[in-house]
Amino acid sequence: MQTFRNLVPDSALVQEAIELLRSSGGHAPAVEVADAVLQLPDLDPALAATLVADFIEGDWRLRVAEETLEVELLCEDDDCRQLGEADFVVFDVETTGPKTPPCRIMELGAIRVSRGRIVAEFQTLINPLMPIPPFIANLTGINETMVARAPTFDEVAADWLAFADQAVLVAHNATFDVRFINHELSLLYPGQRMSNPHLCTRVPRAVASGCAGCGLAIADCGLKYLLSIRLPQSATGPPARYCSLYCSPAFLLFNNARRTKITTMTPATLKPTVG
Repeated sequence: MQTFRNLVPDSALVQEAIELLRSSGGHAPAVEVADAVLQLPDLDPALAATLVADFIEGDWRLRVAEETLEVELLCEDDDCRQLGEADFVVFDVETTGPKTPPCRIMELGAIRVSRGRIVAEFQTLINPLMPIPPFIANLTGINETMVARAPTFDEVAADWLAFADQAVLVAHNATFDVRFINHELSLLYPGQRMSNPHLCTRVPRAVASGCAGCGLAIADCGLKYLLSIRLPQSATGPPARYCSLYCSPAFLLFNNARRTKITTMTPATLKPTVG
């Protein structure tokens, strides 16, 4: 099976270890990690290293150094990634209902933004392998006939993971969208999830103050205005819709951050960072 760097074990222990290592300069003795994460104090260093190696197995972001018995963080710290250097994948999903499980994804659309330019698009209907309720069909405009011959999620998962790669994901109500995608991925890759950091465009009014009178409803600002991105002349399909309707608030946030000298995605300075 193909491997992806943005697909990692869905482990609370691993996440806790990563947060500890980030606060410790990227490395810490295995004894310290075992104490803080596993609640096992005063272990023999070799035993601590063995226990830590066991729960981080399969996660490329961490390793235990045999020579020093230290746990090392191998990935870059996403919270400190430079805004100007980050790629963003702005995306939206349509689902058969509000909760997963049992509801599933029936459309996935996204654009990839690099250095203020749209560089790629991803859009597909998805056969959810379940009925689409009439209310949802009326709300989204997607019915069972439209998805009958569409690919299933497992048929597009590899393309989606490759498209997103290690970019920052941006969505309106990002927790909802990411939860649905991770559930779909867990059916194909049990016990795993996407590791991409994500930002939500549901920003506070104070953050959106750069657009007078817009408040939370700042979609009308337009992505082209906010980042001077040249939308394709034929941008009338779903990816352009996702881009202009759901994603403008995020880029307004980034513009405000640049004006106020915020250069990284550190949660303390960029409040809408989620996950």
